[in-house]
Amino acid sequence: MKHTGLRSRKSSLYKPNQQEDFKISRGRFSNFRTFQRFFYLDRVRGLDPPGTPGWTLNETTDLLLKKEFDDCRQKQVPHRIFASNGLSHVVPFDHPEIDN
Repeated sequence: MKHTGLRSRKSSLYKPNQQEDFKISRGRFSNFRTFQRFFYLDRVRGLDPPGTPGWTLNETTDLLLKKEFDDCRQKQVPHRIFASNGLSHVVPFDHPEIDN
C-alpha cells in the first residue's frame, strides 16, 4: 500500500456547500474547537496527519529489564539495583505462571 499523505476514504471529507449532514466524532469536534486550521486541512483538504512513531525505546527497555529479572529469578539473587539501594534481601518472586 503506497502512502500518499492524503485520505483515501472520500466519505471522511467535507465538500464545501454540501447539502447532506457531515458527521464527525467528539474527538474531531474537539480538534475543530482547539485547532481549526488542522481540522480544515484534515477534513476539507484531506491531508492525513503523520502517524506516531513506534515505542521502540520503551519496548526495548521492558524486554531488557524482563531478561535481567528473569535471570535473577532463576538464580534466586537480588537484582543489582536492589542491592545498590539497600534492598539486598529482596529477590524477584518466582512463580510457575509468571509469564501468564
